[in-house]
Amino acid sequence: WAVAFLAGAIHVLAPDHWIPLSILSWQRGWDARRTATTTAATLLLHVLSGLVIFAVLDRMLSGVRTFDLLSISIALLLAISLLRMRRFERIRGMTRLGRAGQWAWISAAALLGPAESLVPLLLKVNETGHGIVIPVTAYLMGTVAAGTALVAFGQQAWNRPLLLPRSLSAAERNGPLVPALLAFGIAIVVLIR
Repeated sequence: WAVAFLAGAIHVLAPDHWIPLSILSWQRGWDARRTATTTAATLLLHVLSGLVIFAVLDRMLSGVRTFDLLSISIALLLAISLLRMRRFERIRGMTRLGRAGQWAWISAAALLGPAESLVPLLLKVNETGHGIVIPVTAYLMGTVAAGTALVAFGQQAWNRPLLLPRSLSAAERNGPLVPALLAFGIAIVVLIR
């Protein structure tokens, strides 16, 4: 289940997964515990929403052959990754929210969206006949471990002059590559096995 852990850790490298939460925690001056707790809770919701998407797709496409189902899910993942490109321009908006109450957290969670990269992984697990509890747990652990570290890093990094604007510009330019590369990597791993 190392693949699930690694997929969770890698997918959270996308800037829309950690920059908004790090900006939020930095703006509000949260301590390490509050930052870690909020990040973990938000990422838990992120993974659970991916699990809901999997459950809906699994039920809707139950009669489709396994190979076709996997191909459909990978194509869907790539399409969603392309749609995410529009989300990256909204990351900069997080800097203007300041202490906007719960709306700032809702904005960060909305930028995060569901963990759609979990879907092909679970479809492959379903094909093997194994349960999904261990892979989902491993994926969640990878997501929370890497995500919490990135948010904590970002929270501290924003105190350096010019780092925030440069990071936001880099996220807008290169951010969509991470989910697309992850989708490609999952496709290769899944098709090889």
